[in-house]
Amino acid sequence: AGVVPAVVAEPCIGAKHLLPTSAAYIVNFSRGLAGHSKYHNTKHRKARQDASKRSLVHQFSGAIRRAVRYKDEVMVKAIVARAKKAGVPKEVVEKALNNSKDNSNAQSDVYEGAIGSVLVIVEVLTDNRSRTAMKIREALKAAGGAMGTSGCASWAFSRKGLLSFEGSGGRAAMEALVEVAIDAGADDVLERRDEHLLDTATAETAEADGASFKLDVWTQPDELALVKSKLVEAAYEPVDERLVFKANQPVALGGEKRDIVDAAFNDLRDLEDVEDVWHNLLPDEDESEEA
Repeated sequence: AGVVPAVVAEPCIGAKHLLPTSAAYIVNFSRGLAGHSKYHNTKHRKARQDASKRSLVHQFSGAIRRAVRYKDEVMVKAIVARAKKAGVPKEVVEKALNNSKDNSNAQSDVYEGAIGSVLVIVEVLTDNRSRTAMKIREALKAAGGAMGTSGCASWAFSRKGLLSFEGSGGRAAMEALVEVAIDAGADDVLERRDEHLLDTATAETAEADGASFKLDVWTQPDELALVKSKLVEAAYEPVDERLVFKANQPVALGGEKRDIVDAAFNDLRDLEDVEDVWHNLLPDEDESEEA
C-alpha cells in the first residue's frame, strides 16, 4: 500500500480567536491495496447514501430557517410541505422552525478553514462565539483539517445571490423561465444538478414535454431582491432564496477521501449554530477516483 503525498493548505491571516499564522495544515490520506473488494464498494456506497440523507435534512432545515428569518410565511409553508413529502422527520422540521424563531440575541459570524485542498466557509448565527468556534474547530480537526483566519478560504469564492426554482412543462416552460430571468437582470441560469452550489455545467433543457426541471438563477448580491420581485411578478415563485459563497475553481476528490470530507461537512451542519457550509468541492458525479 502506498501513501498519497500530503496536501498542504496555506495558513490563514488576520482574524481573531483562530490558529497561529505560522502553522501549516497538512492532511495525509492513506490508500489501501489496489483494486476494490465487494466489501469496500458496499461500505463506500452506504457511506454515500447516509451522507445524502443527512444532506437532505440539512438542506430543508436551512431553507426553513431562511424563510422564517425573511418572514416569508408563504415560503415557510411551501418548504415545510416539501420537506414532509421528501421524508424529513417531523421533529427535524419542528426544531428548524423553533430555532429560527428563538434567535433574537444571536449574531451572525463567518469561520474559514481547510481539509487538505478543500476550502470551507461556515456561516453561523450564535449567541456564544467561543462555543461555536470551538465546535467548528473540533469538527474540522476530526477530519484532518483545521480552522484558519479570515481570508484563508473566502479568496477562492465569490459572493452571489441565488434563487432556486422547480417546475414542470418540459423544454418550453424551462426556456420561458430562463428568458424572464435574463430580462430581470440575472447573471446566469443553470440547471440544478444536486445540493452543491457549484457552476459545473451550462443549463440543459428538459427533453420531454411535461418533464419537471430545477433551475438556479444567479444574481449579484445587491440585485437578488430586484430579480426576485420581477420573477414573482411574472408568476415564478422561488422555492428558496439566499446569499451564497460560490466557488470560483472547484476541485475534485473521490473515494474514501471524499467520504471523510463529506462526513465533516455533515458534522458541521449538525451543529446547532451553523446556518450554511460552503466549500470548493465538485459535485460527486463530476469526480474521479484519483484526486
